[in-house]
Amino acid sequence: MVLAAGLGTRLRPLTDDTPKCLIPLAGHPLMDWTLGWLHDHGVTECMINLHYLPGKVRDFIGDGSRYGLRVHYSFEPELLGTAGAVKNVEAFFDRPFFVIYSDNFSQWNLRKLVESFERNHTQATVAVH
Repeated sequence: MVLAAGLGTRLRPLTDDTPKCLIPLAGHPLMDWTLGWLHDHGVTECMINLHYLPGKVRDFIGDGSRYGLRVHYSFEPELLGTAGAVKNVEAFFDRPFFVIYSDNFSQWNLRKLVESFERNHTQATVAVH
């Protein structure tokens, strides 16, 4: 799940007309980096929650095929927060999943995180960087 519903108030005026996840980093919107990273680590399908300027995000990402992903969307009329966003679409998840913040840039190895999760037989694994 990619969390992309935030208002981006701390980044104003950059986010007046642009969702935080579409702010460019090194010439590419943050979401380009995030979805490419997920694909590179074997993710094939993802859910993206939306609230602020949802049409811009949907128009940019579409169905996710250009990233090699199947993308689904969950619109939140009222912001639900991290846990609420996941709970809202819990039926979507039928196996272990990642929760990623769309406004963070990361390149850590997701495959190693999955290996650790599987090796330790835990209910959840949290990685903070």
